Amino acid sequence: MDSLYDISCFAAGLAGNIFALALFLSPVTTFKRILKAKSTERFDGLPYLLSLLNCLICLWYGLPWVADGRLLVATVNGTGAVFQLAYICLFIFYADSRKTRVGLS
Repeated sequence: MDSLYDISCFAAGLAGNIFALALFLSPVTTFKRILKAKSTERFDGLPYLLSLLNCLICLWYGLPWVADGRLLVATVNGTGAVFQLAYICLFIFYADSRKTRVGLS
């Protein structure tokens, strides 16, 4: 039988995954607005890129051959990476190419 410590760690990890999933879903309203307007308007895409990089680093940390017992870390960050990649693809698709060139604001 698992100890109370193991059960508590799993419960905390599961709660963390639920909260992280809610965090990954928080930009959905922004992207509904982008889809409706067919433009990124004045939104900045950098937070989505940085969040993707964060998810990929944490996903690497959670892989079984890197650290044992980190399956919840890998699953939530893998899911987060998929969401962030989708957000970035939509952002690039609807970005105004004239305004997103390097050096122009």
